[in-house]
Amino acid sequence: RKLLHFQLDAGIDALLVCGTTGEAPTLSDEESTALLCEAVKTAQKVGFKNISLDLIYGLPNQTLELLQKDLDTITSLNIQHISTYGLKIEENSFWGKNVPPNLPNDDMQADMYIFINNYKQNFIVTLRQIKELVKDKQVVELFTSSGNSL
Repeated sequence: RKLLHFQLDAGIDALLVCGTTGEAPTLSDEESTALLCEAVKTAQKVGFKNISLDLIYGLPNQTLELLQKDLDTITSLNIQHISTYGLKIEENSFWGKNVPPNLPNDDMQADMYIFINNYKQNFIVTLRQIKELVKDKQVVELFTSSGNSL
């Protein structure tokens, strides 16, 4: 929290929260998700209003079901921007020479790309519908009294 306050006081008004730096995993998927959510919530409590997340898909052992779970979690955080990237392993890199097991094949990665774009489109439509409802003062009061923010 001290570092977040320091950044805000220094005039930094945007934050990109990352889930990994590429090191060998020492946390389970559940622990990583909980840590990511806590980082976002802490930044919001401190006062950051412009928070972004990057999501990499096509990871070892990733399925469409796991991808949907990640997207559901991320979109529930009330952040301002999500970027998605397909994992690309360069042929002459360390991982290109030591390909991780259980990588989704090209067809699955294409399916993930389509799934993400459909998910984003549905999410945008839902936001538009909410904005239409927001014109109704009673809906806004009900929504915000339930602990949500606009």
